[in-house]
Amino acid sequence: MVNVDGSVFIQIVNFLFLIWILNVILYKPIRNVLLQRKEKVTGLEEDISEFAKNAKEKIDAFSSGIKEARVRGVKEKDTIMEGAA
Repeated sequence: MVNVDGSVFIQIVNFLFLIWILNVILYKPIRNVLLQRKEKVTGLEEDISEFAKNAKEKIDAFSSGIKEARVRGVKEKDTIMEGAA
């Protein structure tokens, strides 16, 4: 059978004090670091999506510029060929 004496209450108080100290010294700072990291990652993800959108727009503009240049080149070639004939 378990004998409950004063040392049990001292152990309970000691345990609760340890939990409080660990929360103040260890858990809260770690939670803050994790929260800051999550905010930073979220910001970086937003930046990445913005950069990807800009890159796609630039690629589309470049592709359309190349198509227009090819069409102009073919027209100029046809004009030169007609003039030479």
